Amino acid sequence: MDLAPHLWALGKWRSMRASIYFHPPLNPDDFLSRKSLAVKTYDIITQGNEDLRQNRLD
Repeated sequence: MDLAPHLWALGKWRSMRASIYFHPPLNPDDFLSRKSLAVKTYDIITQGNEDLRQNRLD
């Protein structure tokens, strides 16, 4: 399926609210493997989502 029709359908919702949080960048060279980078990325995003839900971000 194409992404555009889904984005268009989401854009029609009047009551939708979204939050976007940009985390500091990670340098892939700081990790020994793609898996360790993926685990770190997952941990950072999980913590950011929790912070958003708890209103702990500025």
